[in-house]
Amino acid sequence: MEGDCGRLNLMDFISKMPDDVLVMILSLMPIKDAAVTGSLSTRWRYLWRNLIRLNFDGTEILDKMANDEVLCDLEVNKYINQVSNVISSYNHPKVHDFRVRFDLDDSASEEIDEWIEFALGKKVERLELDLLYKNYGTRYPEENYEFRLPSSVSMVGEMLSLKKLFLKCVNFIGPTLNEILMNSPHLEKLYLFGSDVFPSICFGGQGINLKHFKLVACSGFESISLYGFDLVSFIYHGPEIKLHLTDLPKLKELDIGEVSVGLENNVFRQISSCALYLQVLELDMRSTKKGLDVNAILKFPNVKKLKLAIQSEGDDSLLEFTSIAQACPSLETFLISLHWISPTKRRRKVRHVAAPHVHKHLKQLEFIGYYGRISDLELAVYVIDNAAALKKIIIDPSCDAFGGRLSIQDCWKRQPAARSSAMRQLIPLLPPGSRRRLNFMDFISKMPDDVLVMMLSLMPIKDAAVTSSLSTRWTYLWRKLTRLNFDGTGTLDKMADDEVLCDIERDKYIIQVYNVISSYSHPRVRDFRIRFDLDDSASEEIDQWIQFALEKKVETLELDLLDKNYDCRDPDENYEFRLPSSVSVVGGMLSLKKLFLKYVNVIGPTLNEILMNSPHLEKLYMFGSDVYPCICFGGQGINLKHFKLVSCSGLESISLYGFDLVSFAYYGPEIKLHLTDLPKLKELEVGEVSVGLENNVFRQISSCAPYLQALELDMRSPKKGIDVNAIVKLPNVKKLTLLMDAEEDDCLLEFTSIAQACPSLETFSISLHWFSPLKRRKEIRRVAAPHVHENLKRLEINGYYGRISDFELAVYVIENAAALKKIVIDPCCQAFGGSLTKQDCLKRLPAARSSAKRQLTPLLPPGVDLDIV
Repeated sequence: MEGDCGRLNLMDFISKMPDDVLVMILSLMPIKDAAVTGSLSTRWRYLWRNLIRLNFDGTEILDKMANDEVLCDLEVNKYINQVSNVISSYNHPKVHDFRVRFDLDDSASEEIDEWIEFALGKKVERLELDLLYKNYGTRYPEENYEFRLPSSVSMVGEMLSLKKLFLKCVNFIGPTLNEILMNSPHLEKLYLFGSDVFPSICFGGQGINLKHFKLVACSGFESISLYGFDLVSFIYHGPEIKLHLTDLPKLKELDIGEVSVGLENNVFRQISSCALYLQVLELDMRSTKKGLDVNAILKFPNVKKLKLAIQSEGDDSLLEFTSIAQACPSLETFLISLHWISPTKRRRKVRHVAAPHVHKHLKQLEFIGYYGRISDLELAVYVIDNAAALKKIIIDPSCDAFGGRLSIQDCWKRQPAARSSAMRQLIPLLPPGSRRRLNFMDFISKMPDDVLVMMLSLMPIKDAAVTSSLSTRWTYLWRKLTRLNFDGTGTLDKMADDEVLCDIERDKYIIQVYNVISSYSHPRVRDFRIRFDLDDSASEEIDQWIQFALEKKVETLELDLLDKNYDCRDPDENYEFRLPSSVSVVGGMLSLKKLFLKYVNVIGPTLNEILMNSPHLEKLYMFGSDVYPCICFGGQGINLKHFKLVSCSGLESISLYGFDLVSFAYYGPEIKLHLTDLPKLKELEVGEVSVGLENNVFRQISSCAPYLQALELDMRSPKKGIDVNAIVKLPNVKKLTLLMDAEEDDCLLEFTSIAQACPSLETFSISLHWFSPLKRRKEIRRVAAPHVHENLKRLEINGYYGRISDFELAVYVIENAAALKKIVIDPCCQAFGGSLTKQDCLKRLPAARSSAKRQLTPLLPPGVDLDIV
């Protein structure tokens, strides 16, 4: 009974929740992550299959796919396999939402057909196929997947449940669209984007339940005719077509425009039959070729919101467009969006050409793209003079730039001046006592200071500082930031092969940091991060930055002075860390908790001084540094918990003793390593970057072996093989990671002797690094003696390519791990030297996955899952 209580207390409190609550939590996760939870326990194994929303959103990897065709093919295959694997093991009777979002074209037609059949078979209510191109654009229509309605009677019958259908880059050939509408009596929303459709769309009648219909950038059709059903909103943006909207008494919202040239006057004739019902009207009036024909404009008696997208070319008067607003007697909100084609040109005179017209109900004017031109001012003045009920004017100078010589960067540069012009021009014109009605889209400024500062902390510091020009409210807000992140890696790529540009960008970066810290007035900085290509030539400036950070009682200090090529530079060129001599600055180190140094040299006793003066320092990471030959520290005054050294030169020995170190990582040339009296040391990573560890590593770590729970060893290229007698017992190690060479097809079973020294081992991770092309032995040689691993539950092999040596290693674990639950195979690997390139590895991935499945599946004991990544 007592033992049972102990186990009960250890239960995961989340797992105590009812199934429906857990399923709701899983529904908030990506489907691939939700499916992974099936490996947590028997309670979780089938929970994800109760999800009724299956969202296969693969957009997170589209960016890296854009310019890599080989990677694109690999990711497409992975995505298809992922979707197919999920639906093949899904057994819930119903799917509420089914969403596919990835770069897929007609080459995946067979798989997509199966997914649609699956979704309809599960009585799906919301079906989305977003087959967007990998560059987030549209592809050639003839390459799109063609939507085909399943011919099965049962499948068509299941469309009775369909309520929402969203299709992007999906073609409709023939009468498929009409068939969907005929077989989906409950379909309320239909959105098509980038599709190639039948030349004529014509449907209506009492059997149609469609409420919202949207067509954007669709090609191949010439006319749309909608009639006799309760359509509520209709959006069309595309090439010029014949549009017929008849007997649509519930149509409240209409958004229509030609993407390339804007609408002509005949748009009013085309929408005349529904003009009486509309409450919201949006028209794209860009590039109107012949100007507006006032006589063609209809009356819109019930329109309360009018939005016009207008081309802002030169400084031509925009007042002619007010005639559309005048046709809306119930108008309450007038929104104008200006799209710029050419640079601004200001006329010298104000020309009032619009006749006065009282707008009795107009309460709000929203002006997007206001840049202070005379034409902008005329339009705003017209509303101020004629809107009797005006309550608010919202000015937003941001705009879209279309063609011409005006770039998006030009628009951004003009925004501060545009805000200033709007304030100068419009505030004097507002009626007395109403000046607060001018609103610069600044509802964010109404938030409390701490919320705004939190938002600023998510921005690069150079952008956060720029917000000071928005208004007096924002002038000093950025100075309250306690995290100063000067991350300049965005410019490193373009600097790589241009020395002149490199010098220019380095000077700009130094000036930027100096300007920020010289005007920074907050008494404290929590995090201070420098990340740019800086060497010893910038020593004076970096010294000042360190002094600033320490005076502000910094807690996390990071100097990442990486080379512009993301490589190690000559250690002699690195900046040398010098501890400021000022008493106040040294006192500021009392707050330091984390110190990260990359390509920063630490010469002489500086490291010991840092540790002596930083009693709260818990994390110290050094990468690519030139350090003092002997690192030796310990004792009760040291609070360091995590210590990491990677690729540091000049080092001959490390001696750590007598403090509560929790994790230690060392990767570099061979040194003398002494780890003594470190009872809290749980995680240890040791390896020589170039050749791997020799057998004396076990002697060097023997004193801390009883405490370790996670051990990672770089065993690449051991010169004399493994000496089994040198291996020490590791009684508490639960996770063991070995980095090993995959040199030709040499047997790897000798490395299992390390796993045998870990009686508590639960996870065994092996990472194979390839030096030469594959060579397969003809016979299996099992040289490892049987050894039962009672607690081993998980095997991970990275770089598995189906060689005999790979297979032997997996077979050893399958045969000897009594508690094995899961094997994870990832054929991806790193290629080091030799004639095997990264491209060679990528080409072999499909064959490697196939080999792993063929070799291991027949050997799996009941209850063991095989996951091939």
